[in-house]
Amino acid sequence: MTNADGVVLPKPEAQWNAEDEKKWLYDWKARNVLISSLGVDGYYHVSHCTTAKSIWDSLQVAHEVTKEVKQARINTLNQEFGLFHMKHGKIIIDMKKWFTHLLNCLNALGKPVSNEISTNKVLRCLNRE
Repeated sequence: MTNADGVVLPKPEAQWNAEDEKKWLYDWKARNVLISSLGVDGYYHVSHCTTAKSIWDSLQVAHEVTKEVKQARINTLNQEFGLFHMKHGKIIIDMKKWFTHLLNCLNALGKPVSNEISTNKVLRCLNRE
């Protein structure tokens, strides 16, 4: 409801009609889904929110990725990719897991590495063992 000053206030429950109850139920379900998908830290971040929309907005602000942050992450991953090598005493499965993680992160940030480059990198970084 909008009061005389033009401020939007929640409608008192006594004045709710069937449509208002339906909207409240949808909001309650959405809040439940959002809150149940969060960990403890995430829950404490949004516990003050009263609507699903406010929870969503709060989560978007908390996890916002700016162009600068994205570019810094890409630079870090590219550097790790460039310095990637098989460490002495490690097994090839561990190396593959870390290499796949690097490739997946770069792909998720919109900087995929071609199969040719990744294959050559793996072949060059293997040790004699």
